[in-house]
Amino acid sequence: MKKTFTYLRTLLVSLLVLGATGAWAAGYTRTLNDEITVAGYKFKAFYDFQTNTPDVLPTSGDLRYREGGIWGLHNFGSGTRSATATIPVAEKDIIVIQHYSSSTISTIDRGTLDESLTAAAGYQVYNITTTADDIKFTIARYGGLIAAVVMEKDADAESAPYTINYLNGGSSVKTVTGEAVVGGSVVTEASFVADDVKYFREDGEPATLDIVSGTNTFNVSVRQAENYSWTASSNVGTYTVSGSTIEGENVNISYPLYILDGGKLWTKAANSSVFNQTYVANENNAAYELTYTETDIEAIFYTEAEDVAGMNIVNSGNAEARSSQRAAAWAGSENVVFTTLPAGKYKLVGSYYSPTSGGGHPVIYAGNRIIVEATTGNANATSFNGEFVLAKANNDIAFGKGGGKTAAFDYVYIQKLEDPTPEELAEATKADYDADNFTITIGSEGWATVYTDRALDFSSTGLTAYTATTDGTTVTLTEVTEVAAGTGVVLKGDAKTYEIPVIESSDTEKGQLKGSATAALTFDAEAANDYYMLVLNSSSKAQFKKLSSGTIAAGKAYLAIAKSTEEARVMNVVFAGTTAIKAIETVAADNNVYNLAGQRVAAPQKGLYIVNGKKVIVK
Repeated sequence: MKKTFTYLRTLLVSLLVLGATGAWAAGYTRTLNDEITVAGYKFKAFYDFQTNTPDVLPTSGDLRYREGGIWGLHNFGSGTRSATATIPVAEKDIIVIQHYSSSTISTIDRGTLDESLTAAAGYQVYNITTTADDIKFTIARYGGLIAAVVMEKDADAESAPYTINYLNGGSSVKTVTGEAVVGGSVVTEASFVADDVKYFREDGEPATLDIVSGTNTFNVSVRQAENYSWTASSNVGTYTVSGSTIEGENVNISYPLYILDGGKLWTKAANSSVFNQTYVANENNAAYELTYTETDIEAIFYTEAEDVAGMNIVNSGNAEARSSQRAAAWAGSENVVFTTLPAGKYKLVGSYYSPTSGGGHPVIYAGNRIIVEATTGNANATSFNGEFVLAKANNDIAFGKGGGKTAAFDYVYIQKLEDPTPEELAEATKADYDADNFTITIGSEGWATVYTDRALDFSSTGLTAYTATTDGTTVTLTEVTEVAAGTGVVLKGDAKTYEIPVIESSDTEKGQLKGSATAALTFDAEAANDYYMLVLNSSSKAQFKKLSSGTIAAGKAYLAIAKSTEEARVMNVVFAGTTAIKAIETVAADNNVYNLAGQRVAAPQKGLYIVNGKKVIVK
């Protein structure tokens, strides 16, 4: 095809694709005419889409003529959009379409793309397959049409058949047949895909083939495309991604908005609103570098939501186009923990993709407390932030449940602020520890153990509370009126449910009882420790018995003692501040008697023993 379109560009501002707005720069104009030739065809009609006269405006559809800027028929929306214009055509006509150099049209409804006639950048030639008075154009995002020329077959032109065999190592991988005008030419494909394999035209092979009278048969050598490996890294931190791409295809590297390194956030802005860096795969083992710039933001934590285990990833639509690392994620039916923070004052900053209505809104939790919440944003992304104070020693920070493909978290970073004021800490303590919800139930036995992650005050509850220590043979209980968070406690009281006041803190010694407020302990014969739990003997005396199977429930306290080969299975209890040793002459046979190693003794001799839970001396 010989292109003789002539035009004049008047650049009032730079000709750019503005990714952030999805529009061409205002003021871009072309003056066009109908001087175009295609061998074997003659001119029929010319349509200038850069005019607002009614006969060339679309009769229906989503494409729009840009007033003032004069851009022609343009897709200002997302995805592909269509419009129908009044352009009469007949079967076997061709239509030559001039489009913006950055984007071709996708399809027309009355023709098929003819690669053999499309030789010039910025143009497409379609063979018309039906007779009609209109054509529907479908245009890719940000694409636009400038002009079109309809041409019809020249009856005086001689045509001849042709066959193009594309050969790889002598074997045919593709054959193209057709008919073309004698004296004209057909185009050979620079690259194509056949049977899912990409091929390139060999260097030195012709880009066009001249058509002569008679039968035209051509052989064009091609080679199979290489599979090129690549690695991308940044100029900061340890960020690295790698992959492989077919030769000549785009290497698309999705990257995060921030990288946390040395306590500072480094950033790389989006390319035309998309967090994607594109290279062409033209060598093997290519190394690409993403350049980040240091910000003044000091942070202790950063994550992309899609990198958090348990999140549901969305990497399509506007979430892909607008989100950092080209993906977002949502939590599903349960909150998803992404980090743990100690007590202190913090600021959390993040981004959330959501529609302008519906779809929920971002909620961040510390335990069961909402610490950051924002309203629904727009279809691109919504930034949110909030300051909060935590009173607990350990706080699980979680993405709130819910969301979906159109409502998902993008990224989060956390900054450590100055220490909270006493008033802020008191308010956080009240929020983190709701005393009305902290209850303890004592059963009919009158004894219980509790492991608490809160500081508690037992002084006015009617319960007697003890911390515990052990020498490996006996457990000593020390009465206390309050305990610090992270303490195991033995409780004695009437059978009922008690409400225990939560206090800010306590200096009481914690003793040796262990536990977890959230996780049960399951017996493991290979564990490094033996574990003892509170039991009552046949005389309703408190003892600690070694666990040999089963579990100790979350919220219960236990003793952990280095594993021993001794057979001791029960440790008796004494109370601090009492004299527990009593001298006796004889021990009745029906008493429970143990030596200090915890072994039951049928006939005690002289020495120190544990009898019915008390230390006695047998003389």
